[in-house]
Amino acid sequence: AGDVYVARATFRDCKVWQNTATDGGGGVFIEQDAYVTMENCDLRSNHSDGEGGGIYTLEGVTLQINDTLLESNTATLSGGAIRAFDTGVEVSGSTQFLGNASDRAGGAIIAMNGTILDMDSARFFGNQAGWDGGALELVNAGMSSSNCVFECNSAVDAGGAVFMLGSSEAFSRFDRFIGNSGNYAGAVGVQAGGGVG
Repeated sequence: AGDVYVARATFRDCKVWQNTATDGGGGVFIEQDAYVTMENCDLRSNHSDGEGGGIYTLEGVTLQINDTLLESNTATLSGGAIRAFDTGVEVSGSTQFLGNASDRAGGAIIAMNGTILDMDSARFFGNQAGWDGGALELVNAGMSSSNCVFECNSAVDAGGAVFMLGSSEAFSRFDRFIGNSGNYAGAVGVQAGGGVG
């Protein structure tokens, strides 16, 4: 982990800037079955040579993010801002994902293997993925989003904003997809059994 390694914690009005990790979690590494809340925080310019430039979670984690900025975090593999594995992630308030990037999948978020992503009023702007899912990628995961904005995100391959594969399912309500781009599926790409409602 680059900076903070936690099992149970509340972060309020914190700054996590310019940290690095050679494996996972450039900014924050969250241990198995942990419960973590972030309120009005700023995670910026963190980097992982593996996954999760800003935040990396192990299985069984509950992660609540409210009114937080995740900006310019990067990962050499996937999940520029967040890598979530079998995790419950709740994103609320005016949380923003700005200019995060990964060399592979999920420029801002990669959600995998049972992760449930519940988002309200989040903004994804200018995130980039070298493969799929410019803003986020779901791999055998679920997402429910409402009143979110996906703008000017890009993927070299598929899903400029969102890419879904495996048994992933998503429910989108009052979201806006504006000016996203990819070689295939400029806004949302669905592959191998994924579904959008």
